[in-house]
Amino acid sequence: NGEEIMARSHQVAQELPGSTLERPFGPSWEVYKVRGKMFLAINEAASPEMVNVKCDPVDSGRVSDCG
Repeated sequence: NGEEIMARSHQVAQELPGSTLERPFGPSWEVYKVRGKMFLAINEAASPEMVNVKCDPVDSGRVSDCG
């Protein structure tokens, strides 16, 4: 469900070495970065909630096939 996806997204992002949390787009957007590069953006205030993941185009097919 959506709550589990949000919680797991935060958990995985926080566990990555060098991961930082910023809010460059305002208080509702939580942006995770490694080495200054964004890899995850979460907006729990949106309806519906949003999780945006940046990844290699080759890997994106594998991720979308999982859902």
